[in-house]
Amino acid sequence: MEHRDTNGGALASQAARTCTALALVLLSSYILNSALFPPIASIMPIAREISTYGGVAFSIAVAVVAWQRPSLMNEAVWSAVVFATSIASAALLSWGTVANNTLAILLGSPLGGIAGIWLSVLVGSALASLENRQAIIATPAAFLISYGARVGLMVTGVCLSVPVASALFIAMLIASYVLVRPIARTTLCGIHDSVAPTVLNVTSPSSYLPFSSFIYTAILLFAIACGFSVSGEVQEMMPATVLLSFLPVTITFVIIVVRGLFSSDSLYATAVLLVFAGFLTAPLALFENDMLGRQANAALFNGGSDLFTMLLYCLVGAVGARNKLGAASMAASAFAVQWIGIGIGAPIAQTVAAASANNPAAAAWATMAIAFVFVAFNYVGNGRFSFTQMINSIQPAHTDPATLYEPTSEESGHGDFAERHVEKNLDEQVAGNASATISADLLGGNPSIAAWNSDEAFAQASAQVAKRFGLTTRETEVFELLARGRTSPVIQEKLVLSHNTVKTHVRHIYAKLDVHSQQELISLVENEPIGPHCSEKDTARQEKRP
Repeated sequence: MEHRDTNGGALASQAARTCTALALVLLSSYILNSALFPPIASIMPIAREISTYGGVAFSIAVAVVAWQRPSLMNEAVWSAVVFATSIASAALLSWGTVANNTLAILLGSPLGGIAGIWLSVLVGSALASLENRQAIIATPAAFLISYGARVGLMVTGVCLSVPVASALFIAMLIASYVLVRPIARTTLCGIHDSVAPTVLNVTSPSSYLPFSSFIYTAILLFAIACGFSVSGEVQEMMPATVLLSFLPVTITFVIIVVRGLFSSDSLYATAVLLVFAGFLTAPLALFENDMLGRQANAALFNGGSDLFTMLLYCLVGAVGARNKLGAASMAASAFAVQWIGIGIGAPIAQTVAAASANNPAAAAWATMAIAFVFVAFNYVGNGRFSFTQMINSIQPAHTDPATLYEPTSEESGHGDFAERHVEKNLDEQVAGNASATISADLLGGNPSIAAWNSDEAFAQASAQVAKRFGLTTRETEVFELLARGRTSPVIQEKLVLSHNTVKTHVRHIYAKLDVHSQQELISLVENEPIGPHCSEKDTARQEKRP
């Protein structure tokens, strides 16, 4: 009991640290948009967009490295570089604003947002390390903490100069890093020591969120709406409007804590309605310059955007928890798409606002067209997509010794090096040894291929499965290597096939066998009755499979 309480206390501490770290990231973003960029934009209007796309480039770089070369994901090195460049960027932006120096602003802008991106990835990795309920509670709680800090700044009437805001921005991110690093580092170290997801994705496609997923398009559309709201913050929101924009997340937090209910699909639908209502109120400000209309528009946009951003962090944590090896690449990809959307939405909003001065009707039509596309996609184009089903479909990627090999550039030029490396443990125990078996620990703790008394029996079982499910000759060759635990690089070299060809064959094999991972495929071969006759019960069971 004492051990359980101690462990529970440690988990609660991790949740509190992650919650506070996320709150600081959110608050730093508010400082960036409300205190830093408005005076900078008055000198160089394009500075915000340069910073946004600089953040996009950085997040894409993180996603590519985590996906292709996780061995380069050295957290300490990345963090040191990120904070060094961010501090230099803040200094250049501060000096450029005070001295009215456009060159300093131009040099500092591209690096202004990378620290926020990096901290978001770390927070997403930390959320993946928490228990599900803790992560679900910690995320909206972080928003409430940031809301409280923003209300405090409004009540006190503090007006931050650019140098002070820059220093506060960096200090918040450093404090967030100190809090979240010990938690996120565990996940990142596992990614650093693993095979690249681009390799594992071939044999475990259900373990990774595909880049064609609806969720990325949803993030893009909501980020465009967020770009509208950020652009609209040039005119300061009234305190009552700010408090109204806090309501959606606040109500969500109360429902989660009091009733224990959390539905990602319901949150998404609510966020869609709020943003659509924001689009509907936009013409009020365009035609009449109505203050009430402008405030309602800002409250709805901000409320919907915040609700979706909260959902995004919950999704990053939930997907990362199911497969920690893909946590960093998924988080970086999601935030890259989000920043791309912001970079698209803000200029569109500025263009519509400028057009309204000369042609209010055209600006209103443009806004309605954007609203129609937004609603059409979310209520028609998305079909039956479910965030809950998407999360549940992600399966952990197995990283047993048979899959923990990826040939280096030096090794890839030697014909049989990769094959020898992976086959060393397996073939020594199978080929030519009548009593050999593949132990459970060799396959990551899963049931072993203990039924085989020889390689001949293994080949017979593989052939029986391949024939029953109608695999082609080439698919049968790929299938047998998959059943032996081989990875994509080994299959490519063994059969002299390209990466995409192997991926296509694996997808067809999985579809025919109705399996979703390499481990399921291995289990299917393990359970195959060996011999010329199978029981009627087993034959009937297999015939039911598509």
